[in-house]
Parts: sequence; structure tokens; C-alpha cells
Amino acid sequence: MEDRNQPDENARHGNKDLLVVGAGKEIIASHQTMLIFPGLHGLITAKVMLHDSASYFRSVTIFEKNTELGGVWSSNHIYDGLTTNSPLLTYEIPDFPYPQRLRSAGAHVSSQDVNIYLNAYAKHNSLVDHIRYQTQVTDISWEAISSTWVVTAASAGKLIYKRFGYVVICVGLYNTKFSPLKASQTIDYHGKIFHSSQAGDASVRDALVKSKSVLVAGAGKSALDLATLLARGQWHIEGHGSPRVTLVYRRPHWLSPRKMVRKWIPFEKLLFSRFVAAWLPFAEHPDKFHRLIAESSFGKWSTRQVFKIISDDFIKSNNQQDLPQTIPRHPLANALSGALHVEPPGYVDCVRNGSIKIIEGHIQNLSGASVTVATSRGSSQTIQADNVLLATGYKLALPFFSRDTIDALGLLKPGVVAEDNTDLSYIRLYRLIIPPGTAQPSEASNKHTPHRNIAFNGFAYSLLNPTVAHVTAHWISDYFLDRIPVPGGAEVDQSKTDVLLSIPVPDISLGIDRFHKWQIESFGSHGAKGVHIGPHATLFTDTLLTDMALRTGHTRGIPGPTRLLREWFRPMLPEIYRSVAAERLTREERKDVMKYDTNMYSKVFWDSNQGVIAWLRPFLAIFLALCFSLAYVLA
Repeated sequence: MEDRNQPDENARHGNKDLLVVGAGKEIIASHQTMLIFPGLHGLITAKVMLHDSASYFRSVTIFEKNTELGGVWSSNHIYDGLTTNSPLLTYEIPDFPYPQRLRSAGAHVSSQDVNIYLNAYAKHNSLVDHIRYQTQVTDISWEAISSTWVVTAASAGKLIYKRFGYVVICVGLYNTKFSPLKASQTIDYHGKIFHSSQAGDASVRDALVKSKSVLVAGAGKSALDLATLLARGQWHIEGHGSPRVTLVYRRPHWLSPRKMVRKWIPFEKLLFSRFVAAWLPFAEHPDKFHRLIAESSFGKWSTRQVFKIISDDFIKSNNQQDLPQTIPRHPLANALSGALHVEPPGYVDCVRNGSIKIIEGHIQNLSGASVTVATSRGSSQTIQADNVLLATGYKLALPFFSRDTIDALGLLKPGVVAEDNTDLSYIRLYRLIIPPGTAQPSEASNKHTPHRNIAFNGFAYSLLNPTVAHVTAHWISDYFLDRIPVPGGAEVDQSKTDVLLSIPVPDISLGIDRFHKWQIESFGSHGAKGVHIGPHATLFTDTLLTDMALRTGHTRGIPGPTRLLREWFRPMLPEIYRSVAAERLTREERKDVMKYDTNMYSKVFWDSNQGVIAWLRPFLAIFLALCFSLAYVLA
């Protein structure tokens, strides 16, 4: 075991190291050595740091708790019938497209194909040889004497200690399972209680299939997927029929059809555009158009009509009209963080034919081979259940940080103490990336406090996760290279960039608190954790790109109506962001240098094309008026 009081070889030579910790996997990387977690966010971050950071990080060592890479998509976590919630064309890494045979509008990629894809990405970017499997990071602490992060990891029954100059946390939101049941509720139960995270285990699937009756708790994607797979006999075993499935949830979630407009158009072609995003109020309005929509009477009325039309189309495209138990009573606008799921094939039919019985309520008690459910109407109902499957989500956890480290990083609100680092109610991050306690040093000359050397990737959950992860990784790289200013932070090293910047002065906490208030107003309990941006991926990535002085408009050609309409109405798919790495390299040579906006959320494409938009505003006003007049009549 290494003596943590003695500097390792990298520390003695003053090398900068970076650690990236990911969902069930731990990763570390550096000026000389970088270690990164190989889930989706960790792999993307490792690739950017290694290949797109001007050779600042020259090697990568990846610490992986599992026996293979992939995170939730590793082969020992996936199962037959599991697919992505997002359509394939929205769930690909911008600079690494899926094989052409898979790339079609409306398709959802299988878990097996995602696993193959991530392994191919790691191999293509020479990350495979850097992975150390079955190594779990157990502690990350700042050491003032050496001005480095000291990482403790367990591997092959031994503890190892390493020092790193930089750390990136990529654990994401799916690493610590949540159970709503207490021991006192389950002590007399004769069956087994599983969590959806265990569905990748063949023995768990066998136990569920051999059951006569199964209760599935939850209303999210995993709950609906697993209930449907069980009811349809997806994992058939000779001599065993499909079990009776009871689905228990407090309230139904909105289901997105795979094709909208009465099953005509793949939903990603309609819902992933700037135009649709404009009707979803953001934390701050990036331009006059968004302000008009969010604040004017016309804009608010238009937003209500948009959601009214989309809600009606969702229900009818899914054929849910005769199944009130599957239709949410809360507005669709409040379901856009994580409570919006694509309808699993066959789910609605299973509910209709009785293969899946739905009870609104929650589990009250388990005894023998039965479960008592407290219904939403105030009554109790007892049902038979040989086994219970909890698809109740995950906790927000940072188990490798001590209470002191969490406090020093400023991850909690002032005065709040982390009673349990495996169940945090909220995490404070600027841009959902950097801890406020490290954004600026306490003294300009203080080398003994962490500063610009820790970041998070994977805590801005959205409907375009790979795209957000990709842009975030580039933002982190620029941040570590002192090319991005932060509110109240030290000035950017102007020797490292020619980009014209004006340094903002407000306290970083003001921006974080304002953004969190918007998250709560928009996403309720999901937003309260501070890790959701829901459908706002386009405006969020616009913000990060503006911080990096990169283009937010992605159409090229002569300015005019065609270009503007294409920018606003085409789906903002990952492929649009393939050029981010190249643009960072040529940024200092561009003549159209952008200015950093002191507002937390900067101007986007609208303001970078003012000349075009100035003479098109009457056209847009007429166009929008016609659209919503027609929509109102049809509705």
C-alpha cells in the first residue's frame, strides 16, 4: 500500500492530474495522467481531455468499479427488451455516429447495441488500454500541503492512494438505488424484493418469470418497461406462463408516442427544435423572442395552446383515450424533467386487455405472499404478489466525499449539513458543472485551496444527454485551461486565449440560486435536486458554447429566410455539434470574435444574426399569429 504522506512520482515532478468519477465507475486523468469513469459521460470526458485539449492532458488511466465499461449499459446491467428512452438519433455522441444500419428516424436503440456502441467508442479513441477494472474510488480529499486531490481506491483487496491535480465527477444519477420501503414493512414478507437495477441479473429475471404474480412499483420508464416485458412473456421459461402483473404508482406519468400527429411523424422531428423550445420558459430569456413568449399575454396564451395540442396528440397517438388510469392529471408542462417517457411497445395494449392491472397508491405493508396498498382514494387493497420489483429510481449520492469535503466544495446551501452523503436532497453547481467553493480562490496567491481543478459531468439531466455531455466536456476542458471566466472569479489567463472577454462580477451563488429556483418552478420535485434541465438542452448548450466563445447558430450559408427557418425548425440533433472540437482549435483565428455576456444566460443565435432577424421580424410575427390562430380553431 502506498504511503499517502509521501508524494508519488507524478507529484514530485509537478504533473497535473485529473480524476473523473462516474456512475459506478471511477476515472482519473491528468496533465500527465488522467483517470476517467467509462460510462457515457466519463468516456466522452476522457476522450475530450485526451484528444481535444491541446495535449495538456497527455495520458489517461481509467478506474472502473465494474468488470467492464458502459455504466448502466454494461452487459451485466442490461437485459433483453431494454431500449433507450430517447430516440436513437438523439442518443448518440455528436462526433461518433451509430452505424448507418441503425440510424433511422423514430428508432430506439436496444441496450445491446448501446453496449457495443460505447465499447466501439472507447476502442476508436484509444481509451480501452487505459482502463483498470474492479477498482473503486472510496474517497477523494484535497491535500493543502501538496495542492493535489488525494484519491483512495480499493482494488484486489488493497487500498491504493494517488494524487491528482484535476478531478471530474461523472457518477451521474443512476448509481445508488432508492427503496421507499422500511425494514419494518417487509419483515413478514415471504417473497423476494428486487430493484430494477438488478434486472440485468439472469437469476433475478428467472425468479420473476417463475412467479405466479408480481407487483411492480413505480411509474417511470423502468417500471413500465419491466411490467410490459413480464406481462408479454419476453423472458419466457419452458413450463412457465406469464405472471399476473400489478403496477402500483402514486400517479401516472406522461407517455410520449414514438410518432406524433396521430402516429405520422417521429416525435424527435417535432419536439427537438428551437421553435418548440421557445415555448418552454427558461431560467433567463436569451433574446427578445423568448422574453415575449415568457412574459407577454400573447406568449403565455400561445404556450398554453402549444401544450394543449401536444397533450391531446400524445393521448390519441398512444390510443389511451379509453384508459383514464394511464392519463396524467397534471399538466404536460410539469412533466418535462424526468417524468416523460416513451410508451413501451405493447404497454397500452397490456393495460387494456388486463395483463397489467394498475393501482394508484403506494405500498403500505408486506406480509406472507401478499402486499397491502394504500390507494389514492384513501382505501386499502390487498393483492397477491410472490415477488416485488421496485422501479423507484435512485438517490443523489456522492459517497466518496466526506462531509467536510462536501462543505468545502460548497455543494450544499450555507448552513445545511450533509447528514448522509449517499442521499443528498440537492447539489449546488454553477452551470451544473462546477462547485461554487472552487470557482475562485480565497486569495489570489493562495495555492493551498482547490481552484479550477474539479468539475462534474452528468448532472444536467436532459432529453439530449450525449449532446449535453459532449458540450459540457469541452466546457470543462476550457475551464481547466483558464479560458472561461465565472461570476466573482479570478480573471481568465489572457495569454491562453485571444477571445475578447469582459469579466462578470456578481457572486456565483446568485446565479446558482436563481437557476435552482427556475428548476423547482419548472420540474417540481425533480428540479429540487438541482440536476435537471429537461427539454432545455438546446438553450443550455447555447449557454456553454457562448461561454467558450463558439457559435450557437449551426446553419451555414447566405443569411436569409431559408437559413433562419432551418435554424429554428430543424431538430437540434447531436450531429449538429460535431464541430465543437475543431471550432475550439480555430477559435483564436476567427474574425467574428464574440463577447462574453455578463448575464448568466447569454444571447443565442437570435442575437448573433440581428441583421437577418431585423427584417424578418414582421414575417415571423405574421407566421406565428397564423400558426396559433389555426391551432386555436382546431383545438
